[in-house]
Amino acid sequence: MWFPALKEMFSSSASDSAAIAQNPAKADERMALYLKADSIFGDFSIRYPEHYMGYFWRARVNAILDPETETGLAKPYYEKVAEILEKTNNAERKKEMIEAYQYLGYYYYLKEDKSNSLIYFNKIIAIDPNNTVATEAIKGIEQM
Repeated sequence: MWFPALKEMFSSSASDSAAIAQNPAKADERMALYLKADSIFGDFSIRYPEHYMGYFWRARVNAILDPETETGLAKPYYEKVAEILEKTNNAERKKEMIEAYQYLGYYYYLKEDKSNSLIYFNKIIAIDPNNTVATEAIKGIEQM
């Protein structure tokens, strides 16, 4: 992988998966908690559809539920985060925007959709020109 920092960021749930492997008795309990969290954040998003926070935390929970980004469970929630934060142009939420863009860029990279992947990594550069993850991702994609 040409941008290990990004893979590491989105496989943070791998450490949780490792913990489950070491203690499988807790796997069902953890899964139930993640699903409950997803439901709570879903309810929040229904009550406050113009607020990014419910979608943001729902994206994070779904990223844990899909640690290899095989099904893109977090994708619709990160897309909604990006949509809301782009509309509000909230400079205080750069970290959240970057996280959403990184996930989406990585998702499209895994789907071998170079053009969409580049769109999101370039959006990161527009926010943070010194972002090394985005810079390395762009270089890697352009070399494909």
